[in-house]
Order: sequence, then structure tokens, then C-alpha cells
Amino acid sequence: MTAPMTGPLDASQSFFVRREFLDMSLVDAESLDGVVDALEAKAWRAEPGRLPIVVTPNVDIVVQLAEIKNESVSNQFSEGWCVLPDGQPLIMLARRCGVSLEARLAGSSLVAQLWPRLATSGAGVLVLAANDRTASSLRSEHPEAVVVVPPMIDADDPAQVSAVVEIALAATAKHVAGGGSKIDYVFVGIGFPKSALLIQGLLESWPDQESLPVFLGIGASFEMYFGSARRAPEWVQNIGMEWLFRFVQEPRRLFHRYFIRDSKFLVIAAKTYWSSRSSRI
Repeated sequence: MTAPMTGPLDASQSFFVRREFLDMSLVDAESLDGVVDALEAKAWRAEPGRLPIVVTPNVDIVVQLAEIKNESVSNQFSEGWCVLPDGQPLIMLARRCGVSLEARLAGSSLVAQLWPRLATSGAGVLVLAANDRTASSLRSEHPEAVVVVPPMIDADDPAQVSAVVEIALAATAKHVAGGGSKIDYVFVGIGFPKSALLIQGLLESWPDQESLPVFLGIGASFEMYFGSARRAPEWVQNIGMEWLFRFVQEPRRLFHRYFIRDSKFLVIAAKTYWSSRSSRI
């Protein structure tokens, strides 16, 4: 549930109810409507104590966060302005642990609601797109958007990450110098943890630190929006089996992720559950 936005933005106002869980500050809302409205109103600038970042943690991201020893990346999930509980298993676990979260708030649903509004209004947008096909679709819907398709990078190579940051900043500077709109929204449509590293680099290097855009780590949401990747039916999402739907589509690519890496979530879930029980006894 978001606070109503009437009149000028108040820097003392918090626009979201947030719940602390798994070292993340998760938005608790019954739908994405208020989140989309807050983004359109540029409400992140009214909460300067939080990083102007939107992230969408799911099971895979939680597992990787437990292994990545990078404070800047972890801070995006504990101090980010909008941390959306994307994975249904997270919602189920939180409720079992006594943390009330009203609904799953998926990044793909956020993009489906927000992007058409931004395209229609001609908002200043920078997108780091996963591939040329997605980039072409983005430019078709929003011709004024700055769309960059970065080269493949190794998340463990800071020089490669920095190179992509420089490419994005150069494209933005060229856009603004040519009379284009100031950038208020930066979508990073690349998988985690690369998305988090790129967001951190862009956040630290953004030329106007007094009026930062919001940085959205949205993974494959644009591919789902444009139909190049299929999204699971809602009932499949609601029972926490979206991962299986995606695995059936790309078994070779996703086998290691779902059956090797993400199996560690069972350990995280068990420890979290028993810890919550102990604290309530």
C-alpha cells in the first residue's frame, strides 16, 4: 500500500510500506499500481535516504546474494528505494516466518504497466537491452529512448563492467547534447549480478548527482513484454512454479540454475524458518 501522492513531493514522506526480511527491505503492497504511480511521480527523489534503485529479488537472486561478498550489491536490496518481492516462494517463506507480505510484485508485471506510460509520455529513458531484437522493439515503441546493447561481459572483470558503464554514459551524453530529454529512468535488462554491478557503476558515475534517475534492474522483463520469452500463466505463478515453466522452455540453459544453484535456497529457507521460530518462542 503506497501513501497517497497529493501536492508537491515531501522529502520526509515514505511512499511504501516496507518489511525487513532476509536482509532486504521489501515493499509490501497489494498491487503494483501505487509503485507505478510513484515511479511516474519521480517519488524516489523525495526519499534521499534511500538508493534510487528498483530491484526484483527472486529465489535465484537470494541464493546469489548469500554468496556474493559485495557490500554495494547487498545495499541495493537493503537500502534500495523499491525492492519488490518477485518470487512467490519468497512470499510463502516470509509468511511462514511471520512476515506479512500482501502479494508477489513481479518485475515483468512492473515493466508491462510502466513502460507503455513512459513511451506514451516521451519520458527520458535509457535502456541497456539484452539483444538487438529487444532494442529494435524498444525503439519502435519509444523513438526518443536511448537504447544500448552492451557486449557480453564477465561479472568478475571490473574493467569490462566499467567499459559498459562508459558506453551507456557516452550514449546518454550524446542524446542530451543533441537536445534529447533528460534521463529520469534507467532500465538494465540484463541478468543478476551483472545488472547490479552495472547499476552501481552508473549510479556512482552519473554526471548529475543532484538529480539522479531511478535505476531499474529488470532482467528479462522486456523479453517477456515483447513476447520473445513466454511468461507462465498466472495460476502457475501463484503456486510458485514459474521456474518449472521457464525450465521446460530452456532446459539446457537453466538446468544448473534451478537444480544445482537454486537448491541452496532450501537451506536458506530452513535456517530462516527455524530462526524465526526461535525468536518467537
